[in-house]
Amino acid sequence: MGVHGLNQWVDEHGAELCNLAPLPPGTAVLVDGNGLAYFMLRCLPAAVRLGDYEALDDAFSAAFDNLRQAGLAPTVFLDGPGTRLKAGTLSRRRRERADQLERLHAACLDGACLPLAEWPPPKMMLSQLEESARAASVPVVTCEGEADRDIAEACASAKEASVVLAHDSDFFLFKGVSYVRFNELQLLHPDSEEPQPLHAASRRQGAAGLRAHGRVWTRSLLCELSELSESQVLDWAAILGNDATHAYPMASFGHGIVESLCASGRESNSPRGHVHMASRARLHAHPHPTPPPMAARADGDDGGVSSARPDAEAARLWLLEQQEQRADGWLGAAAEPALQLALEFSRDMYVF
Repeated sequence: MGVHGLNQWVDEHGAELCNLAPLPPGTAVLVDGNGLAYFMLRCLPAAVRLGDYEALDDAFSAAFDNLRQAGLAPTVFLDGPGTRLKAGTLSRRRRERADQLERLHAACLDGACLPLAEWPPPKMMLSQLEESARAASVPVVTCEGEADRDIAEACASAKEASVVLAHDSDFFLFKGVSYVRFNELQLLHPDSEEPQPLHAASRRQGAAGLRAHGRVWTRSLLCELSELSESQVLDWAAILGNDATHAYPMASFGHGIVESLCASGRESNSPRGHVHMASRARLHAHPHPTPPPMAARADGDDGGVSSARPDAEAARLWLLEQQEQRADGWLGAAAEPALQLALEFSRDMYVF
C-alpha cells in the first residue's frame, strides 16, 4: 500500500534532485514482483488485460534479459498468502476484481467503451511472472506475507551492492535501503544516446554493453529533501497513513493533534506560510501552491472507516513547527490505545 501521498510529494518536490547514479555490473537488484507485474501491465497494449499471457511472458523475459545484459543480478520477491494486517486489503482487491469483471462483461454486452483503468488484470498474471522468472533462471523468493519488509531487509543486510527495484513509497523510509522506482530505471544501449526505461528497452540477442542508471533514493535523502529528521519522517508516514495507521481516523490521534494540524494548515495558506514555502525553492522542480491542508479521503482498505488525512506538504510543514517542542514518541502520547500500538509498529517496521 505504501504511504498515502508520499510518491506524489516526491514527484513534485524532488524532480530536480541530482540522484541519478550508475548501477555497476554485479549489483544485486531485488525486484518487487507484484509491483513489476502491474507496472509492466500499464506499459503494454490494452488487449493484454484480456489474458494475452504470451505478451506478458515476452515483457517479463525482456525485463530480466535487459537487467542481466546490464550486468545486474535480479531476484524476484513475491507476496505470500498475506497477514492479518493485509486481510482487509486482500478482501477489497477480490471485491474490486469481481466488480471490474462484471462491468467489463456488461460493457461488452452493451457495446460500450470502458476506460482501461477499469479493466481487471489477467487472473494468472502473477503466476505468469513467476514462471517467466524461473524460465529465465532468475531466483524467486515467495514471502510469508507482503514482500516489502523481506525485500528491504535483504537489501539492508546485503554485503554486496544492492538496490530495491519497486514502486512502493514505503521503500523511501526503510533504514539502510537504496531504492529505484521502475519508471526511474534507465538502460543505455551502446548504439544510442537516448536512455530507455525498462519496459521500452528492446530485447536483442547479444546486446552486451548495456549500462543501467537509476534515481537512487534513501531515507537520508528523503530527510534532506523534506528537511525533516529521521524520527520525523517516520511520524510523517504515520500521519499520512501507511499499512499500520491508515485505518485509524485522525480523531484517534487526539483532539490536540487534530486542532494543531488544522491551525497549521490555515497558516500555511496565509502569505506568511507561502513565504516559508518559497524559502525551499532550491529543492523544487516547479513551485506548487500548498493544497488545502485537510483533504478528505476515504480509506478503501479500512472496511469503510473514513479518515480525513492532511496533505503531505501540510503535514511536513506542521512537523517542522514541532521539531523543537517534541521528543520521540510524542505523536502517540494522546492517541487512543490501539493507535498507540499501531504507531509503535509503524516505527519498528522501517528498521531491522
